[in-house]
Amino acid sequence: RGDELAFAISAHLSELVEESLDSLLEARCVEVSTGDDGISASNLGLIAAHYGISIASIDMFSLSVKRGTKLKGVLELVSAAVEFDGLTVRHKERFIMEQIADAVPIQPTNQHQYDDPHTKAHLLLQAHFTRLSLPPALQADQVKVVQRAYQLAQALFDVCASHGWLGTACAAADFCQMLVMA
Repeated sequence: RGDELAFAISAHLSELVEESLDSLLEARCVEVSTGDDGISASNLGLIAAHYGISIASIDMFSLSVKRGTKLKGVLELVSAAVEFDGLTVRHKERFIMEQIADAVPIQPTNQHQYDDPHTKAHLLLQAHFTRLSLPPALQADQVKVVQRAYQLAQALFDVCASHGWLGTACAAADFCQMLVMA
């Protein structure tokens, strides 16, 4: 009985490791070499680990950012990060989100989906930049969004810098500056 349990645990752990490795490979966060090195972190993996962001976000940044992406694109990419999937959209916030959308210069990509956490993150970031006053519950959410957005924008900056895209890296750096200075 003890051997069966040990075998079952070993099989389960092996499966977890294999699934995790597959996810990391798919997101291009690790590289597998045939030599003695085995598995090593790729540049994307190092960036994700350094800033503590998900492999899904770093993969999305790598696939979506382009040479020439401007500040609006940085805002859209950061807002779309999976780190904001769990951002709570409270009952009756839709009306406030609509008001914020009317007051900010850049409309969210998924306009009129005010119950979406990414739309909320997008609007809270712009409210931060334009210094809109918000109700206390949204102010608390905004603080969390701004803090997380700063890490995400730094990671996006590193992705752009690794590609040698100075203009796009500058847009990400400007975004970081806006987060701090607003």
